[in-house]
Amino acid sequence: MASKGSQIIREHDDLNQRVSSLVDRKNRLEDQLEQRRRDIQEKQDAFANIAPRMEAERSNYRSASLMRAEAQKQYDEIQGQCWPLIERRDEARKGDEKRLRPFKRKLDRAQRAYERALERREQAKQRHDSAKSMEGFAAITAVTDTVRSFGGDASTRSMKQFQRSVSQGNLADASNASAARALELDEAEEAVILAQEDLEDAAEEYEEQQNALVDSRREIEDAGNRAEALVNGFVIQMMNNDRIIACAERAIDSLDELSQQTHLLEEAAKDEEELSNSLSKTELELASTREELAAIEGAATEARRRRSVRRIVLGVLVTVAVVALAVCAINLTPASTDAGSAPADSSSTDEVASPAAGPAAENSSPEEASSSDNLPNATTAVETSDNDIDIDYQAQELNEIYEELAQIDSRISIAAQQFNDSYLTGSLEQRRAYATDCLRIVEDITGTWTPLQDKLRSGAFSPQSRLYEAAQALDNLCNDLYQRAHLLYSAWDLDTRYADPIPAKDDILGILESRNNEQGINIYKEHFDKSYPLWAEQYM
Repeated sequence: MASKGSQIIREHDDLNQRVSSLVDRKNRLEDQLEQRRRDIQEKQDAFANIAPRMEAERSNYRSASLMRAEAQKQYDEIQGQCWPLIERRDEARKGDEKRLRPFKRKLDRAQRAYERALERREQAKQRHDSAKSMEGFAAITAVTDTVRSFGGDASTRSMKQFQRSVSQGNLADASNASAARALELDEAEEAVILAQEDLEDAAEEYEEQQNALVDSRREIEDAGNRAEALVNGFVIQMMNNDRIIACAERAIDSLDELSQQTHLLEEAAKDEEELSNSLSKTELELASTREELAAIEGAATEARRRRSVRRIVLGVLVTVAVVALAVCAINLTPASTDAGSAPADSSSTDEVASPAAGPAAENSSPEEASSSDNLPNATTAVETSDNDIDIDYQAQELNEIYEELAQIDSRISIAAQQFNDSYLTGSLEQRRAYATDCLRIVEDITGTWTPLQDKLRSGAFSPQSRLYEAAQALDNLCNDLYQRAHLLYSAWDLDTRYADPIPAKDDILGILESRNNEQGINIYKEHFDKSYPLWAEQYM
């Protein structure tokens, strides 16, 4: 019976977990079905708007085509009128260029003569500066030799006087050369002035001729310019109409292609039907499982009632046995006293009483004592058997949860690596897929954690037992994993709201960094990595 009761309890817990799993799957299917229905509604709205949008684009196309034809017609009409004016203006411009060509050449010659005069003046200036430097050097040398000629004896004085005369001659030559270079510089300056005057005269004459020609053909120029502006206006109008027509054609082609994609709506409707069928099957399975759970709960209640009745019956039997033993003991005590008091000599009372009482105790006590000891022990054995089975089953459950947490930790690490690789560079579809994976991890943790919390709250574990301590430690480990996965999902949730998440990088990372310690490590991961190995050492 103990084994059967434990089996019923295990079946009850299994069904509870199955119900939780089915409820989670039902919620996911409902969310997917709702999303699919929204997609279908969007597609239906898009298809419903195709007809009016197509009509509007066709109206734009027709209007632009009419305007383009009208502009082309006007362009053809005025082209015959405007083109002669434009040609006459262009020919007048060419004739003006021919008439101005001699004055332009004269102006160019004057410009080149002026530039050559500037170059000669610059060269004369450089030669003049060099001659002045030579003259200064010769003057210094002459002064030095003159000073030296006054000293020394008679033999060297004549030599020094000769050097002085040479230096003075060099000074005279240098002075003459400097004067000649100065004259060249003055002549170059006069040539520059004359070339500048010639250039100004040529420029003034060219400008006068140009203004005269412009005045003479101003009417032709204005008429040609107006005709050209009118023609260009019609050309621009036709180009704008061509752009409108091209845009309308592309829009019409796009809408026509979209109208032919009705299979997308059919596929979406098929997906909706499949999700509805899966949801219906899940609801039926959930209802069936709940019925099984109700039946098992009734059987478990009946098993507990029978166990209570059995314990009460055993208690009553033990009480009856104890009372029977007490009655037997009371009845046996006077008989042993009479047999022991037959001798009259009081001095031998202890010697006689002792043998008489001994056999009586030996003949009556073993069976009664055996029954009084064995019945309570049998009750204790039954209770101990039930408790041992329950404890073993609970320990096995905790070990299974412990092993499952390792798998979930590995999945979270993989999800974190996926986040680091793709949260800024991945496509929106890829990032949404990773966010969905994180949500599944959160749901799996909840499916494991919730039954454990329910048992802790309901008192399934004795508060003084090591199983209670082990369950509390697993509860903390589940919290670590849940917080890590939920933080990661929250970061993905914000990330997937942006087509380009780079501008929101700081806000996204801020969600994860809000639970980091001073070393930048997630506090829940740090606690899990430290506590998970210790659990196996302490409780397995």
